[in-house]
Amino acid sequence: MQRICDICHKAEATRFENVMTDGRAFEYAYCEACYSACLKRGVMPLQLAQMRRARLGLECDECGWTYEKFKDTYMFGCPECYTQMRQIACEEAAALVGRERMMPDIRLTDEDAENLSLYAISSRVRFARNVRGLRFPATLTDGEDVHALLRGAFDATKGLFEAEVYPMRTLGAMKKKALIEGHYISPALAEHPLGALILQKNSEYGISVMLNEEDHIRAQCVLEGMSLNEAYRQLKRYDEKLAQTLDIAYDAQLGYLTACPTNLGAAMRASVLLFLPALNRMCGVKKVFKDLGLDRGLTVRGYFGEGSEDAYDMFQISNQGSIDASEESILQHVVLAAAKLCRLEREALKRLMAMSKCELLDGIYRSYGTLKGAYMLGGEELMSLIADVKLGVILGVLPIKDMRVLNKLIWLSTSSLDILTEGISETERSVKRARLVREIVTED
Repeated sequence: MQRICDICHKAEATRFENVMTDGRAFEYAYCEACYSACLKRGVMPLQLAQMRRARLGLECDECGWTYEKFKDTYMFGCPECYTQMRQIACEEAAALVGRERMMPDIRLTDEDAENLSLYAISSRVRFARNVRGLRFPATLTDGEDVHALLRGAFDATKGLFEAEVYPMRTLGAMKKKALIEGHYISPALAEHPLGALILQKNSEYGISVMLNEEDHIRAQCVLEGMSLNEAYRQLKRYDEKLAQTLDIAYDAQLGYLTACPTNLGAAMRASVLLFLPALNRMCGVKKVFKDLGLDRGLTVRGYFGEGSEDAYDMFQISNQGSIDASEESILQHVVLAAAKLCRLEREALKRLMAMSKCELLDGIYRSYGTLKGAYMLGGEELMSLIADVKLGVILGVLPIKDMRVLNKLIWLSTSSLDILTEGISETERSVKRARLVREIVTED
């Protein structure tokens, strides 16, 4: 039977050495390259082989990642770590399965569909994928074949949508900020020297692909309103083409191999962005989320991510992990959780109107009047006004009939406007923002 070298764990062994340890016979095997290298360095091959054998399962020969580094970071160094540190990976996967119990089933009704159409701002599905033979982005260097990664990810867009590429190292701080606020990239990607973004041209919604964030590829599809199944369908088409252009790291037991074990399995995140003003003001969305047991396998974040739960009454509902769930079950649970929260929002709004109708309507009409008549508007002020006016549309007390009109205003609150108006003062920008808002609101 062919033996593999006990030093490099790769090449075929041609030299063998038998030793006695604690009364037991052990045979060590060396390839010619490792044997010669040891002798040149003045190191006994046996000594190095014993040390390497003792570390079997605790470090990766491919990237040098160790169990100690994994404990510190809860990350692996490359897809091969899952093979060479198999027991550690499987133990972590088993522990995650025990923690990720999805919420109980909730049946959707026609009323739920109506609520979701009112309160859902956007839907997003994201896949994490990695390329076999390439280190994960945290340890990736310029010398590795990142160009093949970019080429493969870009080639997968052909025939699906027209795309353009934005390498992070070529973008200025303002452009990166706008992309972060638009949820196209993360702060981590913005700082990665080998990071890049593939973006669908001339489309506010659609597919975008982050390269070399935490994983090699994080592809997402964002669509307006409650469109989670359609977002999944569109992204799945890209994912299938991606598997034809790149060797995606996949394991029959663990699923898609990711830098962090929490993303194993389907390596999928599904989320819905909801507008929940009454629920947030009455008792707090995060508290309700936990009290209902929705935090079992799901999580809630604010519009700008972790730590922004109270910003503008907008909340992202998404799955926490995907290791023990199918893609279909993930979609179902996110939709059901969103529907449950929307039911409670409707009830909370009735109570809020009964308790403080005059104050609530006064705030709505004042905010609507400001949107229609302000000469200057700051970005944060605009977001607050949009939240009030959205509430007025839901209550049916304002002439705006299409919620999408208000969603169009959100980009005017971000750094996207700063880029389009670069070179003018903040005062001039506030004047331009107010003028654009007046035009959009008057169109409806």
